[in-house]
Amino acid sequence: SIPGSLDGKMHDGDLISIALINHVNSLRKIPKRDDSKIYFLSIIIPTLNEGSKLITCIESLVSQDLLESLNVRYEILVVDGCSDSKVKNLIKSLGGLFRYIEGSPNDRGVSFRQAISKARGNIIGIFPSDNEYSINDFTKLISGLINSNYDLVIGNRNHSTFGTKNLKINRSFISYFGGIVASVLFLLRTNIFCSDILSTLKVFKKNSIKNHKFIAKSLGFDAELIFAVIKNGGIFYELPVYYKGRTYDEGKKTTILSGLSLLKYIIFNSFKI
Repeated sequence: SIPGSLDGKMHDGDLISIALINHVNSLRKIPKRDDSKIYFLSIIIPTLNEGSKLITCIESLVSQDLLESLNVRYEILVVDGCSDSKVKNLIKSLGGLFRYIEGSPNDRGVSFRQAISKARGNIIGIFPSDNEYSINDFTKLISGLINSNYDLVIGNRNHSTFGTKNLKINRSFISYFGGIVASVLFLLRTNIFCSDILSTLKVFKKNSIKNHKFIAKSLGFDAELIFAVIKNGGIFYELPVYYKGRTYDEGKKTTILSGLSLLKYIIFNSFKI
């Protein structure tokens, strides 16, 4: 079946989008994965006052056999932007696979840096606690990474709209347009096309960002992560994913200022990596 297509068939939109990504980002031959490698996955869950959504997110990760079916060891790091003490107590009470990381309430870039520095896995995956993404798509990204020699796999929210008449993607016009601007600037600075830089759903190999010191704030982190992989000679791929965005009344936290931080990083800092 075709990822992002409800009926499992290939549509014209899928052909165009997949061909574009494959042409731009896969000019080099991709060798098959090395089965001698042992994969340890660190799942980073960013959260800030998500309440029951965080619990639902955790249940979706541990109550299914999706992760176990990939035959990888994993840990779950909940990076909290200073929610109430209930979140900290909950994660610490779970123990075992779970670790609590205190992040920044105002800067997701700082929070992700802290979580990545404490991750013990050789693969890192980011899965938000707001239930905007699907656990099934998350496992597809993990599988896509470990079954190839890609260094970063990004969940692309744009491609999932192609050829799917019944699937509605709830994204604001500003968010969508801002993403296009970011992609164009990214292309101009790197000569590499990335359709959905702003997607939080990402899985990458930890050694693909080795020796890189992150500096970006807020959404700028998303661009810097991709730049860091490219700087180390890595390659990335985008897979279509289902996405159901939230409104501000439903708890959405990114703002226009967050988007400007992304554009600022691409324009002024991308060559400093």
